[in-house]
Amino acid sequence: GNILVGKTADAGKGLEIYQNANAALRIQNSSTGQGAADGLLIETSGSDALIWNYENAAIRFGTNNGERVRIDSSGRLLVNTTSNSISSSELFEVKSTGSGFSHFRNNHSGYAPIYIDNEYTNTAMAPLITITDGGGNRAGFLLDPNSVFDITGQGSISFSTGGTVGNATERVRIKNDG
Repeated sequence: GNILVGKTADAGKGLEIYQNANAALRIQNSSTGQGAADGLLIETSGSDALIWNYENAAIRFGTNNGERVRIDSSGRLLVNTTSNSISSSELFEVKSTGSGFSHFRNNHSGYAPIYIDNEYTNTAMAPLITITDGGGNRAGFLLDPNSVFDITGQGSISFSTGGTVGNATERVRIKNDG
């Protein structure tokens, strides 16, 4: 039942609360010693606050008895989900169980609310956004090396105005045969 506050010796397990160059709170699961891969460390480094999980496991945050945010052992950020569902190479995933998952607001006219910097160096088209319908149909926004913005779709591409999704009036349609 090792508990140290101020720390005069290494407890190796239990709860340690002390202030030195690094740690403010350390919780370890075994007696293998400080720095071992078996616990949680909350520390400060300069003006930064750091949370370390020394296990090869996720750091999870929850509310109302449910997990809401997870940083997995590969560094992926998962919001409203506990596992990535599409690709292990994705950096983050957000799932919605309601009417959407994003709202971006920017009160400065000189900056975009979303800035995509794709550092793809191939001479072909660089995909910026790919959109799927869950049935294998894809559309996307691409940028080629000559700064030509390309909108693609497997079928037709249409432009509509005067309403919301589902009740706008189609103004232009480009069919897949041109």
